[in-house]
Amino acid sequence: MAKVTNHAKRRMHDRIGITKGIAQKHAGKILREGIKHEDTTGDLHKWMDAEFLKYHTANNMRYYAGKLYIFNGELLITVLQDTHNLENALSEYVKEEAYAAYCKFRKSKERKQIKEQKVMAVREKETEILESLKIYVLEHDIGIEITNVTLPKPWLARVNYVSDLKFLDWNRYNDIVEYIKTNYAIGAYLRRVRDIDGRLLTIDEWRSKGV
Repeated sequence: MAKVTNHAKRRMHDRIGITKGIAQKHAGKILREGIKHEDTTGDLHKWMDAEFLKYHTANNMRYYAGKLYIFNGELLITVLQDTHNLENALSEYVKEEAYAAYCKFRKSKERKQIKEQKVMAVREKETEILESLKIYVLEHDIGIEITNVTLPKPWLARVNYVSDLKFLDWNRYNDIVEYIKTNYAIGAYLRRVRDIDGRLLTIDEWRSKGV
């Protein structure tokens, strides 16, 4: 398991923006995914050679994303900035198989980040529509309460609500659908909230649940 010195934690924070709370987790990731000394060539190999001679205990270095991580075994000692711009032509300084593995790790991380960003954007839009609809319903005295909004498709909003009427009344609120269409350029439909037994919930029943 990777360990991190206090000095390395400060360097990770200053040079990467990694907080102390996740420093150890990040160091473990670098040990798994970073480029080893033995897999380097050219200027990158010479740089790692020089750092090994400087620190003597730097017996397990890793290069990752423009940074050189100095490990002694599994203990991270410090993090150095790549001032040689090696990242821009990294394939020239890393053995082919190791470079392919490194790129695979990086692309996997990028895909994960893109996916997380998309999910966050959807959640933000759902919240925006929800808050806007709550105001709209109050201002127009529509007599229902919007419980939440989800986007099952990028072009479609599902609006969950509760009402005091004893029957399914979603077709009475076409103005809400038009409001979403006009303001957000997407389609929408309403769905009345039920309890676990399938019974339509009233506004007071919903509020009593403290949701």
